[in-house]
Amino acid sequence: MIIDIRLLQRFIQLIASHTGLQIREEGMDKLCHAIKIRIAQQPLLSPEAYYQLLAVDTAVSRHEWEELILPLTIGETYFFRDSGQFSLLRHHILPELIKRNHGTRSLRIWSAGCSTGEEPYSLAILVHELLPSRDDWDVGILGTDVNKDAIATARRGIYRQHSLRTLDHGLRQRYFHQHQSDWELDGRFRSMVSFRQLNLLKDFFPDSTVNLSDIDLIVCRNVFIYFDRTAVTRVITKFTQTLQVGGYLVTGHAELHDQKPSGLCLKAFPESVIYQRQSVHTQTLKTKTSQTPATDVPLTAPQSISSSGRMPDKSLAVPPARPPRVPIIETSSTASSPAVNHSGQVPPVSAADLYRLAHGYADVGNYEAARHYCGLVLAKDCLAEEPYYLLAQIAEVQGDNAAAKSFLKKILYLSPAAVTAHLELAALYAREQDLSRAGKMLSLALELLKALPAEAVIEPFAHLSVAQLVAETERRIEQLTSMA
Repeated sequence: MIIDIRLLQRFIQLIASHTGLQIREEGMDKLCHAIKIRIAQQPLLSPEAYYQLLAVDTAVSRHEWEELILPLTIGETYFFRDSGQFSLLRHHILPELIKRNHGTRSLRIWSAGCSTGEEPYSLAILVHELLPSRDDWDVGILGTDVNKDAIATARRGIYRQHSLRTLDHGLRQRYFHQHQSDWELDGRFRSMVSFRQLNLLKDFFPDSTVNLSDIDLIVCRNVFIYFDRTAVTRVITKFTQTLQVGGYLVTGHAELHDQKPSGLCLKAFPESVIYQRQSVHTQTLKTKTSQTPATDVPLTAPQSISSSGRMPDKSLAVPPARPPRVPIIETSSTASSPAVNHSGQVPPVSAADLYRLAHGYADVGNYEAARHYCGLVLAKDCLAEEPYYLLAQIAEVQGDNAAAKSFLKKILYLSPAAVTAHLELAALYAREQDLSRAGKMLSLALELLKALPAEAVIEPFAHLSVAQLVAETERRIEQLTSMA
C-alpha cells in the first residue's frame, strides 16, 4: 500500500491539530507504518477513507486516535531522569512549596506527559523523603499521558532494571520489591500517584472536577520538543491558568526557548531554567513599566549544571527535517550510524549538522547517540567547543562529575575566557564541597564578566545581563567565603 505524499502531509497536519505532535522527516516512515497497520484493522478501502474517519469526531474515530498515536508517542524515560533538575526540586522548589503550604497542608503536583510513570513516582519518592510524616497532609500527584498503554504500565508500577539504572543499590532495595525479573515500586508511593489519559492540546483544563486546578508544581519535560510552536503556546497558556499563583512549571531544557509565556516569570538556577506563575498585580506592573521581567536567582550555593539546555545553540530541540542531501536519522534507544541515501552513498555532513543531531539526541535522552555524534564533530573540527559543553552536561546528568570537569577544562584550554565553563566548573566544585576551587573559578568568571559591557548577554544566560551575572557571582563568592 502506497500513501500519496500529499495525503501524508494532510495526515501530518491533522495529527498536529489534534495532538500537537509535529511529525518530522525522520518520523515519516514510522507514521506510514502506523497508518497501514490501522487500515489493516478496519474494513476500509483506502488511506483517504481512513483520513476521513479521523477527521470526524465520532466514537470510532476517538478509538482510532488512541490506537494511531501509540507508536508515535513512545518515550524513553527512567527514575530520576536529569539529576540536575531533580536536585533543584529536592533542595529548592519542593521545600519552598512545602513551607508556603504549611498552613493548608496541601500539595498538588502534576506530571504532564508522564509516559510509563517513572517521573511522577520519582516525585512521590522526593515528597516522601521531604515529608516523612505527612499523615495530616493532603498530597496529590497526578500523572497524565496521551498514550493509553503507557498509562496502563504506569498504574502497574512494575519496571525493568533499565528504568532503575541511575538508582543506587540502597535506594532500590528501600523503595522497590523484586517481582520475578523486574522491580515493583512500594505501595507507599503507588498510593500517592493517580493516573489518567489526557490530551494536552485538546482536553480542557484547568478543571477542578478532575483535580486539575490550583496546581503547585507542573512538570512537563521532553514533551514540547514534539510540538509545533503554536501548540506549545496553547498548552503553556493552559498550564499557566492551572497553576496556583507562585506555582512552578518545570520543562525540559530549552524547550521554551522561542516562547515568551505571559503570566510566567523566568527563574534561573545553576541546574535549570524554570517558570513561576506571577500574580495579576505583578503582570500589570511589569506591563505598565515596559520592563523585561527580572530573573530571580536562588541565594544558595552553586550546585550541578543542567543537562542539555545550556548549549550555545539551543534553538534546535530535536533533529530537524533536512533536505534530501542530509542523511535521515531515526531516533532510537541506541546510537546509529549515518543512513545512506537512495544511491547507496553516504552524503557529506557538516560539523554543524552533526552537532545539531548530537544536541537533538541529548534532548530526548539518547546520550549514547549524542556522544557518538559529538565524536564525529570533533573528528571534523578538533577546536570546536560546543561538543565539549554537551559532553560535560551528559556526564553530569549521568553522575560522572570527573568526566564533566574534564570536558569543561578542555573548553578552558581551547578558550581561557569561556565564562560559562568557569561558572559550571564552580558549580561542580561547590557541589563536591571543594570550596577553594569553586571560589577560584567564580573569581575568574567575575574578572571576565567585569570586562564585558554591563548590558550584554552571554549564552546560555540569554535572560540575564552581564550586570546581573556579575551581581549574582559576587553573591556566590560571599556565600562561599562564609561557608569556608
